[in-house]
Parts: sequence; C-alpha cells; structure tokens
Amino acid sequence: MLGAFILAVSAPALGSAYTWPAPQLDALEAARFDLPTTLSLGVDPCDSFLTASSGRANVADWVRTAYHDMATYNSEDGTGGLDGSIRFAEEQNRPENAGDGFANTMPFVALQASRYISIADSIALAAITAIESW
Repeated sequence: MLGAFILAVSAPALGSAYTWPAPQLDALEAARFDLPTTLSLGVDPCDSFLTASSGRANVADWVRTAYHDMATYNSEDGTGGLDGSIRFAEEQNRPENAGDGFANTMPFVALQASRYISIADSIALAAITAIESW
C-alpha cells in the first residue's frame, strides 16, 4: 500500500521531467556552442565594429545593451528585466539609454533570434559571447 502511495505522489513529477529532444534548449545550446555563429563572427576580432573603426567595439555595445535591458527590473512588482524591450524606440529614447550602441547591437541580436530563441535570449547570448571574446 505504501509503495502505491509513493508511486502515485511521484508520478506527476516523473511526467514533467526533461525529455530529449527539446527544441528550445537545443536551439539555445546550438547558438551558444556551435561555431561560427552570427555573434561569434561579430566579435572576431574583439575590436571589430559594425560600421567603421571609430574606437568603439561591438563587444562594448553588446555588454552595454544587455545591462540597459536588464536594469529596468523592478523587484517590487516583478516587471522589467532582461526582456528584450531595449529594441523598441520608446526604450532607447529614455535619458539613461543615450547613444547609438543599441542600434549597433540589434542587427546581430535579430539575426540570432528564431522561433525558439527570443530577443531577450539573443541579448544574453550576445553579452556572454562578448565577455568571452574580450
């Protein structure tokens, strides 16, 4: 009787366990580790810049974009955070988001996004790639 109870209690947990393949996780893993990707090509060499060599680097813009996207997190009501909202003009026009670094970042981020990889995931992947390449 005890064995049947334990099986009945653990059955829902067994049904929600990770199963392979999981398209979302596979897409994220491929974007993160399979080289070359759009992101890895954007930071090779690490001082590359999208439009011209103006003393700036994609690496710095990507890290700054991730920071400014996640800095909107509000712990009181659980809103904001790394949600990809930095791609919108309304967000880029805020006084703390001055500069054109976000416009430099978005072409790379948008190319990485797909059915399974959101803009927010792409921004996070860009920041990771930038930090690793620097």
